[in-house]
Amino acid sequence: MAKENYKIMIVAGEPSGDAHAAKLVRAIRKLAPDANFEFFGATSHKLREAGVEEIVNADDFPWSDCLKLPKPYRCSGKIFKN
Repeated sequence: MAKENYKIMIVAGEPSGDAHAAKLVRAIRKLAPDANFEFFGATSHKLREAGVEEIVNADDFPWSDCLKLPKPYRCSGKIFKN
């Protein structure tokens, strides 16, 4: 039987989110060892250690600045377009 493939984007913009998301990635892989998961997104060191492909380095991104912008101009959806 062929493995099922999943692509999942993870975005963690601060250290506790990075830690929780890394635990989530590991738990998903453990619960479904026969599936093929491709995790990618905005990562810090714990997510990278969990095997998440870095699209944006969350350590270098000014997340708090995005929240100061009016809603239509916020950053989260726009940073992944490149």
